[in-house]
Amino acid sequence: MPRHRVLARLLLGLLTTTQILASGILSAFPMPETLRAEVPVAHATTETETFFSSNDPFSLLGFTHTKALEAGLSGFDLNGSAMNYDSVTANKICQLAEYQSAKSINDFACCGYGDNTGFTSPGDNTLVRWNGNQFVNVNASTAGNRWIASVTCERTVTTQCSDGVDNDNDGATDYPNDFSCSSATDNDETNPKPACKDGIDNDNDGDTDYLDDAGCQNNQDNDELPVAKPILSITKFGTPNAQIGDTPLFSVLVSNEGGTNGADAGNVVVKDVLDSRLTFASQQSSNWCQLQGGNTVVCTIPSLPTHDELTASIYVTVNSSAHCGDVITNKASVEAANYSPALQSLPVSLMIVCGQCGDGVDNDNDGATDYPNDF
Repeated sequence: MPRHRVLARLLLGLLTTTQILASGILSAFPMPETLRAEVPVAHATTETETFFSSNDPFSLLGFTHTKALEAGLSGFDLNGSAMNYDSVTANKICQLAEYQSAKSINDFACCGYGDNTGFTSPGDNTLVRWNGNQFVNVNASTAGNRWIASVTCERTVTTQCSDGVDNDNDGATDYPNDFSCSSATDNDETNPKPACKDGIDNDNDGDTDYLDDAGCQNNQDNDELPVAKPILSITKFGTPNAQIGDTPLFSVLVSNEGGTNGADAGNVVVKDVLDSRLTFASQQSSNWCQLQGGNTVVCTIPSLPTHDELTASIYVTVNSSAHCGDVITNKASVEAANYSPALQSLPVSLMIVCGQCGDGVDNDNDGATDYPNDF
């Protein structure tokens, strides 16, 4: 009997007796109930493992024989000298090890078994290969004398925090949406629980969790303390009366009053929609106020700190479409990036009064009546 076949039988006998491979190297990989094809999943990670690093024909042969018996596969002939070098056989070895497929296979032989990509053997030597249904022996010479020295297997791994399922039924799915997920590889979507879902009154205000505690924005919020917000107020002042052609002033005072849970107001926007009888006078107005969208004056500043205030000066010109005795009512609003909805001011009134240039009479008998017709 050839020397390497005797060694193979001795090694297989030792493996069967002691179960070294089954209970040691691969005990961490129990056989799955079913072997599923790889499917794409969100946030999936890929794991790889190489069997075996010794580069001898017997380690992988013994391992495959043990796993085949555990899987209930019959017909594995112990007379085989090594595992045949082909992708179908390599994939089956990986599936028996609870991996999905073979990433790479190596047929480099060493350590007394040759230093090329194979070995030369008598014609009665056989290799074991998977034919799609079972393991069969093939003539080593006919198969090209190539055996698998090592195979690197890979599998796609999903966890509770990357499986696309709301495992704890809290309305948040996977990392980073679910607070309990520290990463996509975290396999516990339930713990630790955020402060707004842990059943504890963390800020000792008598209210517990979302929706009971006003400090909780949602059930993934980890802070029950009230959210700091700006406290804004708006007051509008105006010239009480003006004639046609005059340029009266509207002043809009906005204050951030602060408070216990106060905060700076960001991107503060003051809006004033002018009456059609008024025209925005940009040259006299605050330089951070502009006309937008027809007759809307928009005044914007990046930030208004707590306990601070600003005044927008909005000058307008009274158009000739106004009439003596008209009362024009106007109000403004303010909002911020962290303050909504918009807060409205109380309205102010502007009365149109008439002197000789607005009374509808040609007082100087020059044929021109009132502003802007009379020089």
